[in-house]
Amino acid sequence: MDAQQHVINSANPNDWDLILIQEPYLNHLSNSRANHHWVVVYPPTHAIEGSARTRSIILVNKNIPSDTYDILPIYSADVTGLRLRTQAGEFTLLNIYNSCTDNHSIEKMAEYLRSPARARQGHLSEYMFWLGDFNRHHALWEEDQNQNLRSSDDMVEPLLDLVADHDMVMALPAGIPTLEALSSGSWTRPDNVWCSSSAIDLTIKCETDPALRPPKTDHLPIVTEIDSKITRTPESNKRCFKNADWTLFREKLTEISQDTTFIREPMNSNNLNTLLDQITNTVTKAVEDSVPIVKPSPYMKRWWNKELTAARKEKQRASREAYHWRGSPTHEAHQLHRKATDTYVKLMEKAKEEKWDEFLRSGNASDIWAANRYLNGPPTDGGQTRIPPLKKGDARTRNNEETAKVLAETFFIPKPPGTLPPPPIPPKQYSPLTPYSIHRVTNKARVLKKNKAPGPDGLPNEVWTIGIDILGGHITTLFNAIMNMGYYPKRWRISTTVVLRKPGKSAYDVAKSYRPIALLNTLGKLLSGLIADDLKYICEANGLLSNRAYGGRPGRVTTDAIHLITHRVKDTWRAGRVASVLFLDIQATFPNLVRERLIFDHQEINKC
Repeated sequence: MDAQQHVINSANPNDWDLILIQEPYLNHLSNSRANHHWVVVYPPTHAIEGSARTRSIILVNKNIPSDTYDILPIYSADVTGLRLRTQAGEFTLLNIYNSCTDNHSIEKMAEYLRSPARARQGHLSEYMFWLGDFNRHHALWEEDQNQNLRSSDDMVEPLLDLVADHDMVMALPAGIPTLEALSSGSWTRPDNVWCSSSAIDLTIKCETDPALRPPKTDHLPIVTEIDSKITRTPESNKRCFKNADWTLFREKLTEISQDTTFIREPMNSNNLNTLLDQITNTVTKAVEDSVPIVKPSPYMKRWWNKELTAARKEKQRASREAYHWRGSPTHEAHQLHRKATDTYVKLMEKAKEEKWDEFLRSGNASDIWAANRYLNGPPTDGGQTRIPPLKKGDARTRNNEETAKVLAETFFIPKPPGTLPPPPIPPKQYSPLTPYSIHRVTNKARVLKKNKAPGPDGLPNEVWTIGIDILGGHITTLFNAIMNMGYYPKRWRISTTVVLRKPGKSAYDVAKSYRPIALLNTLGKLLSGLIADDLKYICEANGLLSNRAYGGRPGRVTTDAIHLITHRVKDTWRAGRVASVLFLDIQATFPNLVRERLIFDHQEINKC
């Protein structure tokens, strides 16, 4: 665990595309550990119950588009494979852990590489790399003083035969040791990097880096740089509203609004859209002057601190020095390296414990609920979630556009073509809604929830809560114009849909294993809140809802519905009968809802 914590808190995602790990940390739920900068790729066997313990994973930078790489169907817990499409061509990357006692992983590699189905499915890449811990010794790669080290023929020849069959060459130069025996201090070369002969000219460097050696490990990391021209999605700038200078925000908002000639009486939809743009642009400019841009940190653990950064640098310096004196096992550099490593590990444990204790003792209600989510939430490795190619009939989606289309078709089901209109509703006159007052709009804005994700315009609820007394008049004018015209602005018809996994599903290659969350512009949600209040009043005042409806109604809560069901069941039992309850989960209820039918059905129920 300490070694992997070091890796994910040392590897800056701006500098690394892939991290290949052999014998990774796995917790009691078989999850490894990462942060949201990385997608954790496991072998296909990892999700199969009863499979061997996973000994190979790949961390993929989250900014590499998910439709530019595929997970290869190699069914071994010791081999993780990717097929990566780049501007330089297509690469096959295999991360291997080969046991000291057998060649099962080599056999699985050979089985996949020689498979006729691989050629039929277009899995033949222009360039190929095999990287990992092969646990084999041979004169071809060991140092001169280790020429006596040689694995038995039956253990090393399957690897050499596979290398020859696929025209692979050694990318990591011979004679570079990769492992220090912790008991004796001797250095050997069980790890290796092989690449196809066509890829050697694209290999910029392949070498060990003693300074990056994680604590409590005997292997040195191998750094391989390939001129792959890999595609990355650029990071979008986000603002840290938790660190906003709200006093400055109000000053800037007042200054900018005074310099803006707002439309005072929108007469048509064009005027209305212009007024909305004026309000939104005014707030956006004030935000740009008062809210700092988030500087994404590669170190996403809350417990990481400056003391740990200093201790890591000292450990890296000691690692380089100890490697330099590897030929002298008694040199003091080795003792200093062990001491620096122990100090670094103890500081990590101390920082984690203190941060968790501080978190629980904060007394903040939101922190308490967050702690509850951490303890009782679904198990996770902490990495970024990747949506794999989804099933589409007998085929699978080939890129993100096709995947998005399949998800949209699943989330947003059109109304059935045979829906019949309901019987006519007897006309009934309701009291007309009064125009919104600035007082009511202001009060509604001040109770908006904080720390909620914004919509496409990037403006959270806080900007309206804090700036409502400055722009309240213009916002009230906008809301009343929308209600009078019956026109919904174009800007508010656009949302950002976030796709989340449904927990506990057996397979995530089908669209039904995901659910959407739509993020709307928050000013539009403020108006929606006012309209919802009006609708609640009309429904309650005119008896439009069934007496058996409990959701979203003032003065009624879920426990009331539970008490009603319990009462009915017990009354049935007292009468000597059997009670049956049917619970329905109706797919795509809201997209398929016929509002007129719903209103009519509620009226009919109330007659009963």
